[in-house]
Amino acid sequence: MFYRGRAKGSGLAAATTVAGAILMFGCGKTRNVIEQAPSAMGGDAGITGGGLAGTAGGAGVGGGSSGTAGQQPGVVTWDPHQCHSMPVPAPSDPTLKEQWTLTRAYCAALGKKGCLSAESPDVVGCTLDGAVEACVSQMLWYHAEIVAFECESAWRTDVMCGTQGRFDAPVCAGSYAFGGVYGGPDCAQEDAALIDCEQKQNSSVQVQGSYAKCSYAPAEASGTQCSVNCQVGQQNAALTCTGPDGLPKQCACSINGHAQPALDPVFVKDCADAAQQAADGLCTGKLDCCFEYLDGTKQACNCVYPSEYGYDSCEAMMAVAQGRRVDICPGLLSGGTGEGCWPPGSCP
Repeated sequence: MFYRGRAKGSGLAAATTVAGAILMFGCGKTRNVIEQAPSAMGGDAGITGGGLAGTAGGAGVGGGSSGTAGQQPGVVTWDPHQCHSMPVPAPSDPTLKEQWTLTRAYCAALGKKGCLSAESPDVVGCTLDGAVEACVSQMLWYHAEIVAFECESAWRTDVMCGTQGRFDAPVCAGSYAFGGVYGGPDCAQEDAALIDCEQKQNSSVQVQGSYAKCSYAPAEASGTQCSVNCQVGQQNAALTCTGPDGLPKQCACSINGHAQPALDPVFVKDCADAAQQAADGLCTGKLDCCFEYLDGTKQACNCVYPSEYGYDSCEAMMAVAQGRRVDICPGLLSGGTGEGCWPPGSCP
């Protein structure tokens, strides 16, 4: 939405592609949503329940009676020729309000310069005010999802330059409500600074340890959450660590997307520390001891640290359950449903 003739930098291309698909919901003829059938909504008859002309509690065409779900398909009520912009109220948080103010000034400037033309397929049916609101929604969404904390100053500088800059309507090359840069032909230096910052922050940091190689995004390093991903053979182990700025972060482990319980909480200093510990065996080391066993009549399997349960080795732990080692527990494969339990006999 509101793209104007620029080839994206390699560091932003993937994020821009994904977000572009999502932001097609902004305004104009960019989607065609069919209302859910009454059976899915379970509401009154009439338009709200899927019928054409029913009244509350009565049956319309395709609706149920007395709120009972009907069986006919729903009615298309979404009009691609109407404007579907969503106004964004001013936030109360001072930082967010500054971002909102800068964004609104930029979008309003684009409107005055003819860059949000009503003839554009992006804003079919929108008044100028509606087109500005769509622009604000898209810019703020992109900022929240993509722009790294470290790039905030560069983002603001580029947006302010674009607000004062020159754009040649109707193409308005260099103006973007969504993604990339905002400065246009008069702000090449500001555009370049923002692109350079984003590319640096979007590059993952690789950490080699004694057990595995892991990676994390430096853009997360100063935030309240970070994610560390490690590839161990054919399996993936991940740490998700959260905590207030300046304090230790508590981490949760998952293997192939399945959360792994911890008997004791695990804390790290920061994201870099989390990545190094994971590379040295935190979370990843559980894959070194996977074994299946019979728990009563139920087949069970665990990937664990034996020492966490008081055992000197994986073999000692397997001996208690008369189990056998496996490369990975079936429940931890993609599409699996989880794991067994310990000690034997405690599974529900």
